[in-house]
Amino acid sequence: MRNSLRAGVIGAGIFGGYHAAKYLAAEGTVVTSIFDVDAARAQSLAEKCGATAARSLDAFLDAVDVVTVASPAETHFDIGRVALEAKRHVYMEKPLAMEVGHADILAELAEAHERVLFVGHQERVLMDTVGLTGLGETPGRLEFARCGPASGRCEEVSVVWDLMVHDLDLAARMVGSAPADVVAAGDDNEVAATVTFDNGAVASFLASRCSAVRRRSMTAAFDDGDVTVDFLARSLSSTRPGMRRRVEFGNLVADPLGAHVNAFLAAVRGEASDGVRGADARDSVILAAMVERARSRTNSRAVRPAGELRERLYA
Repeated sequence: MRNSLRAGVIGAGIFGGYHAAKYLAAEGTVVTSIFDVDAARAQSLAEKCGATAARSLDAFLDAVDVVTVASPAETHFDIGRVALEAKRHVYMEKPLAMEVGHADILAELAEAHERVLFVGHQERVLMDTVGLTGLGETPGRLEFARCGPASGRCEEVSVVWDLMVHDLDLAARMVGSAPADVVAAGDDNEVAATVTFDNGAVASFLASRCSAVRRRSMTAAFDDGDVTVDFLARSLSSTRPGMRRRVEFGNLVADPLGAHVNAFLAAVRGEASDGVRGADARDSVILAAMVERARSRTNSRAVRPAGELRERLYA
């Protein structure tokens, strides 16, 4: 491999721009190509990066060693499969795929071709930093809220795949047990769901793209107390013995995306690094698919989330 990794981005929207900026800032990496079905948008981002706007996916892949896929979620599987079959290393923005079978295929391709596949669940970087993963303890109950006004992006998929999938990933990692039952209600822009796991843990989720109140939070209830994380304020508060009552962690991980992209690049270079690998992201795809099926069973596209959870989280 060349001394400098040739990086490229598929999808020249807001998140594609973020990823291009991280590659530009990374040592030993040069941005060489941008691809988007909107040629003008690809050209605009390419000019900012000193890169070339590729006219086709094949031309793009010829020009890169590592790829970020920041295109719409429904395209992730097809693009990821082509990139991995071309033996490129792939950083896939979440979700990895929208079907469990597709997630499995991508993870298998990465292994078969000995290529690195990372998935953009960088909230885990924060959780690892504050010590809430790998505890050896399982919370009995989890509550998540990820709410805010419409942003105009990712509207081609429901709020489950756009926002809730971050929290589904965290819950799967913290609980470490298979889901036994899922109930959900909502429409494409606001969904409430409760997941009961085989080990008895229960996780509740609220995700909204139509809330006037911005909120990104998690509360984990353990036998000896609760831990609450405010992802917007970058703070943690705890009632558990032996834990600091309040921790401000914004200065610990000022740039979770940058940290995760750098971990991806380190893995590509064969260095030991932590990150969300393709196989690790499978559980969040399983849970998201189960939530979508559950709300579909209740004919919930015409039903707004209601009841105690919504009232408590919006209070």
